[in-house]
Amino acid sequence: DGTDQDWLRHGFGTQALKETLRVAPVPTKHYLGEIYIEQPGDYAFSLFAPASAAESKIQILELAFVPVAEGPRATQLDDGSVVLEAKTAITRSEDMRYEPKPEKNCLGFWTSEDDFAEWEFEVTKPGKFNVSVFYGCGGGNHGSEVAVKSDGKDLKFTTADTGGFQNWQEAKLGQIEITKAGKTFLVVDPVNKVKAAVLDVQRVVLTPAS
Repeated sequence: DGTDQDWLRHGFGTQALKETLRVAPVPTKHYLGEIYIEQPGDYAFSLFAPASAAESKIQILELAFVPVAEGPRATQLDDGSVVLEAKTAITRSEDMRYEPKPEKNCLGFWTSEDDFAEWEFEVTKPGKFNVSVFYGCGGGNHGSEVAVKSDGKDLKFTTADTGGFQNWQEAKLGQIEITKAGKTFLVVDPVNKVKAAVLDVQRVVLTPAS
């Protein structure tokens, strides 16, 4: 329930946001805004409402924290290629995350095979694309299998020792075909982890096949 005059103020750590509620005679999803979590751990989240909220019988059924990309959604370039940078990935993970330091600028801490990265991007010119992953792996952690999934096709590769986790090497995986223009998804998902960590990923590049 509620009216457009009712509001919720919510805080996560030192981050605070304030949102106006919509009239909702039935349970309705309401987007509150974005917060940033720098490190794993326990955090306090507080939710406050004005006195009028009690009169309006506002009920909170669920609070959900949904991962979002740290950069804008990627779009297809004029030459037909698509460059999926680490900062534009949605990290569906517990440990793996985007590392923004200039010397890294990658998806790192990939210590669980259950963690995966997903990119959402716009395609204006569908077709066949060559797929390359620019990744790093060092310290004897090579040998894990990684899958790249898009539009119903899986391409797999086994990590090599590149001389360091931020020493980037291109893995050319083969081709995928994107059949429709519009919103498209690509996932990098480890199949297994043979040592302490899987890899770091700098970017994924789709190049139109000639």
